[in-house]
Amino acid sequence: LFGNQGRPTKPDKEEDDLFADEDDLASASQRSVPLESHLEQVACLAEKLAKHCLPKEFSPALFRKAGQWHDVGKLDKRFQILLHNGDEVAAFGEPLAKSNRIPSSPQRRRAIRESAGLPEHFRHEMLSLQLAERFAELHEEEHDLILHLIASHHGCARPFAPICEDKNPPAVLETVNGCNCELEEEERQNLIPPHRLDSGVPERFWRLTRRYGWWGLAYLESVLRLADWRASRNPRKPHE
Repeated sequence: LFGNQGRPTKPDKEEDDLFADEDDLASASQRSVPLESHLEQVACLAEKLAKHCLPKEFSPALFRKAGQWHDVGKLDKRFQILLHNGDEVAAFGEPLAKSNRIPSSPQRRRAIRESAGLPEHFRHEMLSLQLAERFAELHEEEHDLILHLIASHHGCARPFAPICEDKNPPAVLETVNGCNCELEEEERQNLIPPHRLDSGVPERFWRLTRRYGWWGLAYLESVLRLADWRASRNPRKPHE
């Protein structure tokens, strides 16, 4: 690690940062990955990790469901325009989870985001949370944990969500996970923003922390986060 002069030297090969979060506005990949494919891959990986890494009282199916819903917030058409490098026509095709067309320039990404009307600090996982709350079939005993796993899979909602003023959110009218997610513009505008104290996000975090402990909840979160990182680094093709 240190050369003859006692100064740090750069390793021949940079070590992967296994604990680096994916940037919300830079979901780049070597190839485009359909959203449905990514959701299913993360769901399978999360279920497998839960089966091997958690006590039997934790149902692997719970983590599978969290994986199925964790990225549905990317259905926001403004986010899809960003993933399609500003191409509004292409953004109305098959929804993507990852894109090989995201510009490397932060200035260009910001220009596309602003042109699409996507507000600064938009977090797709917070829309995923809202859609799961409304459309996912959740049993009472699994409700809190699944929603928290979705909201926290990029490190937020512990206990607060980032402030995002979204005055004109578009409708979400898609079929995902076999469910018709139909959230009209007015309905979406009337939802309580996740960053508000009365959104349920902070209280959910504290309920789960009291139940599982500081490190216990973080360990449960890591199951979905590791599944997401693995799928993002090694995406499957839809037929695989």
